[in-house]
Amino acid sequence: MTIFVLIHGAGTGGWLWDEVAHRLRERGHEVHAPTLVGVGDRIGEGGPATDVSTHVAEVAGMVEARGIDDAVLVGFSYGGVVIAGVAEALPERVAELVFVDAFVPVPGRSLFDLFPPAVRAAFEATAEDGWRLAPAPIAAVGGIGAVESGVDTERVLSLLQRRGQHPIGTYRQPLDQPFQRAADVPRRYISCTDKPDGDPMMATAARLRAAGWAVEDLPTGHFAMLTMPARLTELLTAAH
Repeated sequence: MTIFVLIHGAGTGGWLWDEVAHRLRERGHEVHAPTLVGVGDRIGEGGPATDVSTHVAEVAGMVEARGIDDAVLVGFSYGGVVIAGVAEALPERVAELVFVDAFVPVPGRSLFDLFPPAVRAAFEATAEDGWRLAPAPIAAVGGIGAVESGVDTERVLSLLQRRGQHPIGTYRQPLDQPFQRAADVPRRYISCTDKPDGDPMMATAARLRAAGWAVEDLPTGHFAMLTMPARLTELLTAAH
């Protein structure tokens, strides 16, 4: 039995992982999929000061409070910087890091620093009350891509309509050097490849391949847990 901690991306929540979590539990694994404070359904609990450190502390606190050891931390999209931070805080409690089409911290740079200036400006222009970012249009993240047999495309689109706001501070905070205390924690990247050229996550995957990371491809769009839940589950459990 493996303990999976699944961290969602911007503007979503633990609900994004429901199908994959169900499949993991059917295999006998323990699954935790929290919704981060100040994100989506919990936007009312956040504020202008909510940032990456807030979410790292929240997840690390959950891991400690629940006595979780040897966790497989899985981070999707924005969730990648969260799991990297949790591993630095609690390396002794983490068995593996899995980044699913996710941001991986670049030391000293914020997530906004990784965006082209025009894209950053467009994001910031959506901020309500100066801090609550609107969800990115599906087209802006490359569409939903190919779906596996049995997946209802309309249901995927319907679920994505649930996406909500996200605290801008998580995009503005410069990120720490990752993988220092967690240098020995195994890590791998799952790259969703059915997207247009120039996609920032594809560039991340290429950078990590060049750095010697294990990178596995999944031929779907950004939201693989919705479009290819069975295949993603297989990748997550390949070593477990």
